[in-house]
Amino acid sequence: MRFNKIFLSLFLLLSWASVSAQELKFPRPRGYVNDFANIISDTQELQLQSLLLSLEKLTTAQVAVVTMPSIAPYDIEYYAVKLFETWGIGQKGKDNGVLLLVAVKERRVRIEVGYGLEGALPDAICKQIIEKYIIPYFKQGNYGKGISAGVSQIVKYIAREYNIDPSQISGYKVYSPQPQRGNSLIGFIIYLILLFIFIRIFGIFGIFLLPTGRGGYWGGGGGGFGGFGGFGGGMSGGGGASGGW
Repeated sequence: MRFNKIFLSLFLLLSWASVSAQELKFPRPRGYVNDFANIISDTQELQLQSLLLSLEKLTTAQVAVVTMPSIAPYDIEYYAVKLFETWGIGQKGKDNGVLLLVAVKERRVRIEVGYGLEGALPDAICKQIIEKYIIPYFKQGNYGKGISAGVSQIVKYIAREYNIDPSQISGYKVYSPQPQRGNSLIGFIIYLILLFIFIRIFGIFGIFLLPTGRGGYWGGGGGGFGGFGGFGGGMSGGGGASGGW
């Protein structure tokens, strides 16, 4: 884990050196949900705003959702860190903020986690949220549902960190993890090819030599809102995960 963060820090330094020296300028936050790419319906946005307001009232943690048409020429990790720092997501001193950033043109998504929530949302959990709850819907073109499902998972883990049952948070919904259909199909095809080669070499009885158990292809498995009072000056810890679709 420490190696990954060191690698990310070096990667960000190289990224900063490779992009223009021009200072990044970000729009002012409208609320917890900032749909600058216009990919979330009004109903979904209102539901998310209400959910995240309820979360902050119960835990003081702040989650920001930001969609951008494009973040070129920057990579999503660099952009997320700078946006997080500029807006100050989370409470000062607690650093309990999370940013869910979507770059539509680049087809990239990032969950950026503040220092104070790295225990609740480690990198592996963030990656799981992206791959199982967000990207499957994005691949269908259903951005609003993917974001809603991802936020629901983020809220769940934050609530647990504060010893709160997620069901106590107004507007919280449970979403089921979605299969990565494209990857599963490719994996199944590869499995069949390898199985055919194996049988050709060892014969039909060679099947009984194949290992069984977990890990095979058959297994299952980031205008203003009335209640928003602004972000509290939190800092990013550099943790989180990114993904693409």
